[in-house]
Amino acid sequence: FSPDGSRLLMGGYFPVGDGGFLAVKQLADGTVTQIERGCCEAAWSPDGAAVIIAGSTIVQDAVLGLWRADPRTGAIESLLEADDSQTPLVTAARQLADGQIYAFATFTSSPSIENLDRLAPQRVRADGTAEPLRSESYLLADALWAEDASGAVIAETTSEDRYTSGALAWLPTAGGAATPLGIRGRLLR
Repeated sequence: FSPDGSRLLMGGYFPVGDGGFLAVKQLADGTVTQIERGCCEAAWSPDGAAVIIAGSTIVQDAVLGLWRADPRTGAIESLLEADDSQTPLVTAARQLADGQIYAFATFTSSPSIENLDRLAPQRVRADGTAEPLRSESYLLADALWAEDASGAVIAETTSEDRYTSGALAWLPTAGGAATPLGIRGRLLR
């Protein structure tokens, strides 16, 4: 649901073809607006004025990159997109209370089809430039950003268990050591 509860962000994933779809349904009148290139991870901005879409890190059948969509028109603005030299792999992208987008990303010329790319926390500016927040990178099962951008809980995994839960840790954006939380998980909310 949108932050004000008036709209529903809907989506579907297809393992073949263009990867899936995203749409916004107005609950008052049932109007549905399809979002162009809508795949794979999507989240509302804090004010509900935009939908942030991360193309994920799964190379097969996904449109890779990062976009901002207008939920009223379905139009998208590309923030990070593949070109001839590199492909952005982006996950856990959220626009937070400070108005900036935070995500885990890497930029590579040869992405792993096995989903074994290590990702680093980044701040993505409005002009589409990415600013690394830390020098470390992680093989992630999932991540959840704090609303105040102070850090993220990450589920770090290994190549053997990358499709299951990961070891949870608090990762502060200001630096310092990650704090293990002593449990495993994924699908963080």
